[in-house]
Amino acid sequence: MHPDPSLLPAATTGRYLVLLEDDAAIAAARQLKQTAGLSVASTGEAKDGLLSPEQAREADAVIYDELGVAVVTAAPDQAERLAAGAEGETAIAVVERERVVHALDPVGPPAGWAPPVDESQITWGVVLLGAVTSSFTGLGVRLAVLDTG
Repeated sequence: MHPDPSLLPAATTGRYLVLLEDDAAIAAARQLKQTAGLSVASTGEAKDGLLSPEQAREADAVIYDELGVAVVTAAPDQAERLAAGAEGETAIAVVERERVVHALDPVGPPAGWAPPVDESQITWGVVLLGAVTSSFTGLGVRLAVLDTG
């Protein structure tokens, strides 16, 4: 039996995720610089929206404009200033520690189980999870996977 993930301690990376208000990347860059003294790189200002590895490495904060999030390397006092600066009407909505998450051990289908649908249309894992019959659509949900390697 797998432990309930909500009961496990959450490891952090030492970085912060800064969630931005809608269409506020330029104002957020200014706020990151002024409030916490951070150097900022932004995908919105990069050629074709892609930062070079050097640009990303040299910046304290990398803003992903299309996602409305910044990944920030900051000292705890800088993060506290950002969080305090997020109160009220600002470009920053939330500042939180970046957490390390792990997938649970994979659980395959039960012995003798056969997919009830044509797998060329939908995979057995999606069927097994019940996503096909779920009333939830994901409409309006913004999802980002930031894989830092």
